[in-house]
Amino acid sequence: MVASTSVASLRLRCKREWQQWLRHFPFLIRQICFKPPFSAMLMASDRGPYGQSGKFAKHFGISTVPIIQPISKRDLSRRYSIGWSNGPLLIAMNTPAKIPAINVHIVLLPVQIGRRRGFRMHQIRTVQALRGIAALAVTIAHASAALDSWPLEERHAIFGPLGVAGVDVFFLISGYIMAISSYRAKPDIGGAIVFLTKRFIRIWPPYFVAILLWLLYVHKFGPDHMTSNILKSLIFLPLDGPPPAYGGSFLLIGWTLNYEAFFYLVLGVSIAFFKHRWTVFFGVFFLLLIVIPIARAPDIRAIALFDAYRTIANEVLVTNALSWLFLVGVAVHLIERQGLKIQSFRTLSATFSAAALFLLICFIRLGMQSHGLTSFGFAVLPLFCVLMLAKGLVDKHIPELFVFLGNISFSLYLVHVTVIQALIYYSSVFGGFEDISEAVRMILVISISLLSAVLFFKLV
Repeated sequence: MVASTSVASLRLRCKREWQQWLRHFPFLIRQICFKPPFSAMLMASDRGPYGQSGKFAKHFGISTVPIIQPISKRDLSRRYSIGWSNGPLLIAMNTPAKIPAINVHIVLLPVQIGRRRGFRMHQIRTVQALRGIAALAVTIAHASAALDSWPLEERHAIFGPLGVAGVDVFFLISGYIMAISSYRAKPDIGGAIVFLTKRFIRIWPPYFVAILLWLLYVHKFGPDHMTSNILKSLIFLPLDGPPPAYGGSFLLIGWTLNYEAFFYLVLGVSIAFFKHRWTVFFGVFFLLLIVIPIARAPDIRAIALFDAYRTIANEVLVTNALSWLFLVGVAVHLIERQGLKIQSFRTLSATFSAAALFLLICFIRLGMQSHGLTSFGFAVLPLFCVLMLAKGLVDKHIPELFVFLGNISFSLYLVHVTVIQALIYYSSVFGGFEDISEAVRMILVISISLLSAVLFFKLV
């Protein structure tokens, strides 16, 4: 009885000390980071009955913690006692004076490159949910083609803004996430190459497969210049046409990936400039989005510099004002890094309500239904800023369903057009949809698109 009481009291004391230490953990963990990324697992306290067996962490439910900000391995070696081995890296550290005196062991486990295997960096659940909602919005907009009895103008007026908003939110998210990723990249030429390689692996293989699937569907129609259009699309070059799509891509939604690829290229090159990365990055876009248009059209109006649809001094994608959305996403993260965050639910409720009301006013009263900061990009911007700056509050309330929808969002974005068009075409040829109401038909098309996206996500 005495022994069990002693163990229980010792266990309680360890738990209290560990809870006190965890309050200071963010202060300590900000100092450590590795390239390639690592996940950190708090393993054990040297005091108490659990020793270094890891049972302490297991008993008290200590979970994996991502490490955010970088320092060099040399600096890390100076600050901590490090044991190097062929396996995981073990750091034994004495906690600072203001933290209760317990020795903490941290195991750093290398993160494997890949989207689904190995350890993964911490997901920002709010971002994942936004991605999923944006991809679903684009899918709904295109699935409205199943409502073939509706007048085209009416259909576009109701569902068109969903697709526009989804694309603009994608661009904002890309800017925000890539700003975070740039800080994880090693700030030199090698780091820039690794960054660009990861981006290529993330985007090009699924895009290539999606183009093949689209080719299987459209080859029977024999469009002109099919081969040249495919080759241009595979290297992210736009086809011939007016802004902002510039003729689009062989895969109908591929025109947005041309912007993504260009943004990644500029950011990747900027990473090689170490401390001056953001000077180079914003300098390049200042030249492309402001200097060159003004030089080519000195009488251009200031507001036109933000208009993605302008025809003056806007013949190529690299000078198109849609890139402002990426820059705004980057700026939101840079502001966040300066400590500006929404930290109370009262502030979150007020700002979220105001941003949502602003979005409704822009849509209903102002009739914003186009891409970019002069239209729907501007309308969704306040809501995006609020959610990003409040993600510490919002993340814990995001349902797993929305996180999963975010995980498959890129797959859904790539395959939904092919699925929708094929379903509508073959149902008209072979029949099967005639006895189904148009609303049910649209829901069925969206559901099959989601299932196809899950399959694509698992296989590609």
